[in-house]
Amino acid sequence: MASESHFHSETYHVLNSLTDNVFLADPELRLIWMNEAAEELMKDFYELFSITSAAELLGRRVSDLHPSHSSYHHVMAKGDIFPHETRIKLFDKYIANIVVNKLTDDQGQLLGYILFWQDITKQEEARDLDQKLIDELSTPILPSVLQNTLFVPLLGTFNEKRIDHLTHKLLQEVLKNNADYIVFDMSGMVVIDNEDIAERLYQVVETVTLMGAKVFFAGFLKEHVKKFVKFNTKYKLSTFPHYRQAIQHVMSLEGYEIVRKTDH
Repeated sequence: MASESHFHSETYHVLNSLTDNVFLADPELRLIWMNEAAEELMKDFYELFSITSAAELLGRRVSDLHPSHSSYHHVMAKGDIFPHETRIKLFDKYIANIVVNKLTDDQGQLLGYILFWQDITKQEEARDLDQKLIDELSTPILPSVLQNTLFVPLLGTFNEKRIDHLTHKLLQEVLKNNADYIVFDMSGMVVIDNEDIAERLYQVVETVTLMGAKVFFAGFLKEHVKKFVKFNTKYKLSTFPHYRQAIQHVMSLEGYEIVRKTDH
């Protein structure tokens, strides 16, 4: 796609045989060539760049392909961070892993730059979807025998991200179900070593309480009790040894009781 005066023809042939997206730029960082894989990739950008063919990008500066906040501009301005590898997001839509390096002759004279660009947009979208599914499965909020009661088993290790997800999801479910009671089951939760996480969990409780729901905890392990006492939290919790006892307590508050059906 460009004059072969900059590099040997064999160089173009080898680069064109690669399945990676490869771009060559001159010392002024103007695009001078791209391989066939890159040409195919650029078809997704025709509308963004108002072009009808990849050849129309030749002669344009590489900086035109990067948003103003891209680390590319910092790297090229500094000029001594090569090879440079990073992940970028273009136009809030495309995600790519890129590698940029200098091309020099035998005397060290700069001939230009080579850029390898791996489009990972679809892989990242699939990864994000998988993560959302994992978040949903790892933070279940379940209905109980009473319509106005939600059962929340806390499973595994909680970090800031999981606490945020729990908070968002729980508030939605409280509003959606007009819940009056929340039962947290702590028996499947890994010991909390981070004071911030424990405090955030209590903030969730406080928020739900302000929405009018009563909160009960069940299944505290010995390790949990030690941690919560150590953190000297200011909240007073209603706790039960097992979640079944918590549910029974809620049923009692609602005027229900479980009785064995007698045979007639």
